[in-house]
Amino acid sequence: MTEQEFWSFFKKSCKGKKGQQEDGRVSEKDIVTIGDILFEKDVRRGAKEVIIMTLAHQHSDSALTILTKYNLNPDPGLKFFAEFALEECMWWNE
Repeated sequence: MTEQEFWSFFKKSCKGKKGQQEDGRVSEKDIVTIGDILFEKDVRRGAKEVIIMTLAHQHSDSALTILTKYNLNPDPGLKFFAEFALEECMWWNE
Protein backbone atom coordinates (compact mmCIF):
# COMPACT_ATOMS: atom_id res chain seq x y z
CA MET A 1 0.00 0.00 0.00
CA THR A 2 1.29 3.43 -0.89
CA GLU A 3 0.78 6.56 1.19
CA GLN A 4 -1.88 7.74 -1.26
CA GLU A 5 -3.67 4.38 -0.99
CA PHE A 6 -3.50 4.67 2.79
CA TRP A 7 -5.24 8.05 2.71
CA SER A 8 -7.99 6.60 0.51
CA PHE A 9 -8.37 3.68 2.93
CA PHE A 10 -8.45 6.07 5.89
CA LYS A 11 -11.06 8.35 4.34
CA LYS A 12 -13.29 5.37 3.53
CA SER A 13 -12.97 4.08 7.09
CA CYS A 14 -14.00 7.40 8.60
CA LYS A 15 -17.51 8.53 9.34
CA GLY A 16 -18.49 12.00 10.38
CA LYS A 17 -15.49 13.95 11.67
CA LYS A 18 -12.19 13.49 9.91
CA GLY A 19 -10.21 10.77 11.61
CA GLN A 20 -13.14 9.29 13.50
CA GLN A 21 -13.47 5.67 12.50
CA GLU A 22 -16.93 4.21 12.38
CA ASP A 23 -16.35 1.50 14.99
CA GLY A 24 -12.64 1.93 15.70
CA ARG A 25 -11.78 -1.53 14.39
CA VAL A 26 -9.37 -2.34 11.62
CA SER A 27 -9.00 -5.86 10.22
CA GLU A 28 -5.81 -7.79 11.01
CA LYS A 29 -4.95 -7.77 7.30
CA ASP A 30 -5.28 -3.97 7.16
CA ILE A 31 -3.31 -3.55 10.41
CA VAL A 32 -0.38 -5.39 8.87
CA THR A 33 -0.72 -3.54 5.57
CA ILE A 34 -0.79 -0.06 7.08
CA GLY A 35 1.87 -1.06 9.60
CA ASP A 36 4.25 -1.81 6.74
CA ILE A 37 3.99 1.82 5.64
CA LEU A 38 5.62 2.97 8.90
CA PHE A 39 8.91 1.46 7.79
CA GLU A 40 9.02 3.20 4.41
CA LYS A 41 11.29 6.24 4.34
CA ASP A 42 9.37 8.25 1.72
CA VAL A 43 6.11 8.39 3.70
CA ARG A 44 5.32 11.81 5.15
CA ARG A 45 5.21 12.41 8.88
CA GLY A 46 1.48 13.21 8.91
CA ALA A 47 0.61 9.84 7.43
CA LYS A 48 2.86 8.08 9.92
CA GLU A 49 1.24 9.93 12.82
CA VAL A 50 -2.23 8.82 11.72
CA ILE A 51 -1.06 5.23 11.21
CA ILE A 52 0.63 5.17 14.63
CA MET A 53 -2.49 6.48 16.37
CA THR A 54 -4.73 4.10 14.44
CA LEU A 55 -2.56 1.17 15.52
CA ALA A 56 -2.38 2.46 19.09
CA HIS A 57 -6.14 2.03 19.49
CA GLN A 58 -6.41 -1.52 18.20
CA HIS A 59 -6.96 -4.56 20.37
CA SER A 60 -4.53 -6.59 18.28
CA ASP A 61 -1.30 -8.51 18.78
CA SER A 62 -0.27 -7.42 15.28
CA ALA A 63 -0.65 -3.72 16.12
CA LEU A 64 1.31 -4.22 19.33
CA THR A 65 4.09 -6.04 17.47
CA ILE A 66 4.30 -3.38 14.76
CA LEU A 67 4.49 -0.52 17.28
CA THR A 68 7.09 -2.38 19.35
CA LYS A 69 9.24 -2.88 16.26
CA TYR A 70 8.77 0.73 15.15
CA ASN A 71 9.86 1.99 18.57
CA LEU A 72 13.23 0.28 18.08
CA ASN A 73 14.07 2.79 15.33
CA PRO A 74 11.42 5.52 15.04
CA ASP A 75 11.65 8.37 12.57
CA PRO A 76 13.30 11.54 13.87
CA GLY A 77 10.70 13.65 15.62
CA LEU A 78 8.34 10.75 16.24
CA LYS A 79 10.16 9.07 19.11
CA PHE A 80 7.93 10.31 21.95
CA PHE A 81 4.83 10.05 19.81
CA ALA A 82 5.68 6.41 19.04
CA GLU A 83 6.44 5.65 22.69
CA PHE A 84 3.10 7.08 23.78
CA ALA A 85 1.28 5.09 21.08
CA LEU A 86 2.98 1.87 22.20
CA GLU A 87 1.90 2.47 25.79
CA GLU A 88 -1.64 3.15 24.59
CA CYS A 89 -1.68 -0.04 22.53
CA MET A 90 -0.35 -2.04 25.49
CA TRP A 91 -3.22 -0.65 27.57
CA TRP A 92 -5.79 -1.66 24.91
CA ASN A 93 -4.26 -5.14 24.80
CA GLU A 94 -4.22 -5.85 28.54
